[in-house]
Amino acid sequence: MFPDQLIVGDIAHVTSPTDILDFTVADEVLSVDFSIDDKTIGVVLGVKTLDQIYNHTKATCDRLRGAEILNVKTVEIDGYNFLKQAIKQRSGVIEHAISFAVGKNTSDEFYSLQTNWYVFDYSASNAVYNFQVWASEPENTEKMVKDILANLNNYKPLDQTEKQKLPKTFATKVSRVSDNLVVNLKSVEKAQNLEISIDEKLNETTTELNSRYTPVNTELEQTLTLDINDGYEYDGDVKFDGEIQDAFYHADGNWGLDYDKKYTTVSEYEVTNNFERDYNEGELPINRNIQVKAYSEYDYLSVYKSLLPGTIPADYTNYKYLSFKAKGNGITQLVLVKSSVENWGEQYRTTVTLTEEEQTFFIPFDSFTSTTNTNNINADDLTTISFTYIAVDAGTNDLDMKISDVKFTKENTALNVDEFIKPMKNEFLAYPNPTEGKVKCIIQSDISTSATATLYDITGKTIYNGPISLTEGKNEIAFNFKAKAGIMFLKIMSSKVNYGTTKIVFK
Repeated sequence: MFPDQLIVGDIAHVTSPTDILDFTVADEVLSVDFSIDDKTIGVVLGVKTLDQIYNHTKATCDRLRGAEILNVKTVEIDGYNFLKQAIKQRSGVIEHAISFAVGKNTSDEFYSLQTNWYVFDYSASNAVYNFQVWASEPENTEKMVKDILANLNNYKPLDQTEKQKLPKTFATKVSRVSDNLVVNLKSVEKAQNLEISIDEKLNETTTELNSRYTPVNTELEQTLTLDINDGYEYDGDVKFDGEIQDAFYHADGNWGLDYDKKYTTVSEYEVTNNFERDYNEGELPINRNIQVKAYSEYDYLSVYKSLLPGTIPADYTNYKYLSFKAKGNGITQLVLVKSSVENWGEQYRTTVTLTEEEQTFFIPFDSFTSTTNTNNINADDLTTISFTYIAVDAGTNDLDMKISDVKFTKENTALNVDEFIKPMKNEFLAYPNPTEGKVKCIIQSDISTSATATLYDITGKTIYNGPISLTEGKNEIAFNFKAKAGIMFLKIMSSKVNYGTTKIVFK
């Protein structure tokens, strides 16, 4: 357990260890937020590890997420030495952070304090409490550390015997620009021999690692640009005279699958690289290609791509189209995920029809619509692209999809932009499918009319029959059906228009 003497502040929320992006297994995680008028002014994150150091430092975290370390300096707090860094986040906000570890062996009657920069310069204890403290004002960072020290010393003596090491060279920022990995470096001396060694993982489904080695002659500030083309993950060390000074990690937003194993079985899933890809002006490439084969018993299979690591939201309003090459076998739903839309059913989506012959798609952002918002999508906070098969809509249980050359573009080169977009005219779309009873329908009608919604089973027995009112244009109707598990059919019809019938699977 996290001992009481390590907790500062009155408000805490405990997060699952699996929520922390790390290679060390965390035994416990404790986070405390400090706020004024509902605005966070400081955070303490504590991670308990057993017989090892938590190896995902605050500095690494921020460089992964596109932030920049402005400086690193030594500070003394209550007679103890710490390293404090100023970090500029993607938003422009500057934070001041201190990271340190407090260890205790079973037989010790004291805590040991360590504050080195490079995490593997720390010595492990039976129990290690790894702290990351940061705030918008430097004095608040030091005050929170001071409170932790006081609480520790009130319980057991706190001892600091390490020889603190400032990094001679460290990476201030790591980012991906088109097909390059850009590493910004700061050094304390010029004209020194530096070595950058990197383990490279080319895609999400490979187990192979490539080793990259780059010698560097140091400047006080310099930029290292590495051609990584369509690669995925990079874990690097910065060495000076054979001694590691810093470590950095960067991964592209990842491809992944989402499906219910109870109803869907994936037989093949592979992420591949395209090393011949062109990186054209006016385009933002979404790296790597995917292929998936599965069998689904009336359920769904989603393939998604995080646009940035950690699903960070970003502004893509400079672009107008989602473009990709794809082949498959039926209707596929596309979703552009906005971080500001919390309800998945309200995300912006459209549908395309995939065929066995590969096609090139140019989908205008304006083609994506939401069930709760009549405005066009504002692509100012996109996090993810999702491609979803629904077996009953696709008309097959065998799902076979290949997606390549995904990108955002400012212009289209298709002869007809709407050529592959599934039209909705006097018809409707029902979701989620499968469902436990709640069903939403998007009904496109050319006229205003009264209609009837009828739900019936495979024998023709009516389960539900009720009136609905439709206006000209887009209509959104919600149902909460009481139906047994199995296949049902929902029919919507007026005296003037038959909007069709769709198959729905009830769980």
